[in-house]
Amino acid sequence: MLLNQDVIAELKMIAGDAPEVLLEIIDAYLSQLPDFIEGIYQGVSLKEHERLNQAAHGLKGSSFNIGAQQLGELCSQLEHYAREQNFASAAALLKELGNVSAATQAELQALKTGI
Repeated sequence: MLLNQDVIAELKMIAGDAPEVLLEIIDAYLSQLPDFIEGIYQGVSLKEHERLNQAAHGLKGSSFNIGAQQLGELCSQLEHYAREQNFASAAALLKELGNVSAATQAELQALKTGI
């Protein structure tokens, strides 16, 4: 599941009569996403487990909070690999991370047009 519809519904409920709040939340997430992804790629390529862990942890929390379920789950795996300093396994997830990140961005952009 790319987006957790229960979380999306909860965010819509919280926004209530102020849909601009939800738009701001989505925009904030989308603006931070490239920095988190870059941090993950750098952590893997430079074999810096702390950088990888920080970026994966930050993106995991933000993703689960906005309902980006699949991206959050990938980040959980990356966090695990960072703690183990298993850069080969982390590197094997980077293509999937890029694909899921792009799909998540597209879904959230589509969601914005429907708000």
